[in-house]
Amino acid sequence: MDKIEKRSKGSKVSAKNTGQTLMIGAAILLLANLLVKIIGAGFKIPLTYVLDQNGAGETAMGYFGTAYTVYTILFVISTAGFPVAIYKMVAEARARGNEAEAGKIFRLAFWALLIVGAIGTAIMYFTAKPFAVFLKNPPAYICIQAIAPAIFFVAILAAFRGYFQGRQNMLPTAISEVIESLGKLVFGLLLASLFIGMGAQYGAAGAVGGVAAGAAVAALVIFIIYIFHKKKLPQLRQSTSSAKTLMKRLLFLAIPVTLAAAAPHLINMLDTVTVVGRLQVPSGMAAEMIAKIRTLFGMGSREILTNVDSEMATTLYGRYSGYATPMFTLPLTLVAAIATSMVPSISASLALGKKGSAKSVVESVLRITMLFGLPCAVGLAVLASPILTTLYGNDNATSLLQLLGPAVLLGSFLAITNGILQAYGKAHLTIIGILLGGAAKLILNYTLIPVIGIDAAPIATTVSYMFTVGLNLYFTYKSAKPEMGLVDFLLKPIAAVVGMGIAAWHGYARILPRLGVKVSCIVAITFAGAVYGILLLVVRALRREDIEMLPKGEKLAKILGKFRLIK
Repeated sequence: MDKIEKRSKGSKVSAKNTGQTLMIGAAILLLANLLVKIIGAGFKIPLTYVLDQNGAGETAMGYFGTAYTVYTILFVISTAGFPVAIYKMVAEARARGNEAEAGKIFRLAFWALLIVGAIGTAIMYFTAKPFAVFLKNPPAYICIQAIAPAIFFVAILAAFRGYFQGRQNMLPTAISEVIESLGKLVFGLLLASLFIGMGAQYGAAGAVGGVAAGAAVAALVIFIIYIFHKKKLPQLRQSTSSAKTLMKRLLFLAIPVTLAAAAPHLINMLDTVTVVGRLQVPSGMAAEMIAKIRTLFGMGSREILTNVDSEMATTLYGRYSGYATPMFTLPLTLVAAIATSMVPSISASLALGKKGSAKSVVESVLRITMLFGLPCAVGLAVLASPILTTLYGNDNATSLLQLLGPAVLLGSFLAITNGILQAYGKAHLTIIGILLGGAAKLILNYTLIPVIGIDAAPIATTVSYMFTVGLNLYFTYKSAKPEMGLVDFLLKPIAAVVGMGIAAWHGYARILPRLGVKVSCIVAITFAGAVYGILLLVVRALRREDIEMLPKGEKLAKILGKFRLIK
């Protein structure tokens, strides 16, 4: 009996230690993610000024966006699924006490990714011209070639990151991510400054070349960390599993995750493929008819829709991809960090057979996503012009950012539901939504861009997310069976965000005459955020378990509970 009691106590201590390790690792990755985003803003925002010589900023950003989109989709195909597969397999091997197999898994994955990375770089470099022509942006081929080496170095990074995460050591991943971002910032801005005098496409090539340089430096740093780590490992016995068996398992785990991760990048690729080409379609009588249709629906007749040449189309695409899209993706990266922090809790609960606990975490994650994504969507739509003016010095992309607003909420749920389905071992189900969303994006881009111009791109993005997220939510409900009340989950957050939107707009309008655009924008955002937080407490949209998930959450929940501000 004493032995049983001791074993039970040992299990509880072990579970507690595992939970603490997961939370520490998640906190490290969250901090690194935030630093990367801050550094990324420090790269992208000044880059628009560096490239904006002789008024060529938007055109250069169009070249940059074309090259980066091609790189991103090849990067996702090459590397997205492998870190997750390595993480799971290394963790499982170590749990069985088989360090030798963990090492063998890493070596197999490393050489596989090395080959895939080399092939990806070669394909991207030697097919740059056909790619650029296919994307209706021929001058961008120089940029595609400049960023091609990044595929090779990022593939190496993926292998090392997956290995260290499998050992529940998130620090090497965090360090390499920050160094990669810093390298992109330093080398990208330096090279863009050196080459912009040769033309917009050369300046953009310098900027994307910084991406490759940053990845190379990060790969070197994580390799050095691995060398020191390897010296500390004990002598290992031989692995009992064959290389063929381990590789099959790696691919089985990696492929569904890769396809799920490809969803947003596929949408960006479809933009790159269709936007520039379709903007050049209207001419003659067709252009006149389109102008009349726009005037009829109160959209106004746009001169840029008639006789649009390749350079003008690239400029419009640069306005969308270089100014509106980064603002749209910023909240999504923070949601991805939230998913990274919380999804391990779901996986741990399922591994222990605690379905009720996993369900509770899913419910909290979905509620928090709604409470975070909804104000971000409304805030970007209401304050689009001042936000763009504050960051970029112009508000040319205002209508594009306003139209992308609803997609912020949808994109937030896409990131969260992808993670939940991966935790439940059902990542393959996301493929259906990806296919439907991609088809909707392609059809709407092709049909609407000649009619309403560049504004069709964000509209098509929002609709495509509706298909993808709708199916993801359906499969999430089938898998986890969360109980989400309509009032708490939807109506209360909407009530709070309406008040926030009114506060944001009126606050900005009243402060603007006295303080100018930039200060007024910052004050309005701060004021609106405070109003939103107060309204959430007033309508009691928060639950005790949501607050308790935060650092020092138990104390905060106790205080709020005394005043009956949470349920």
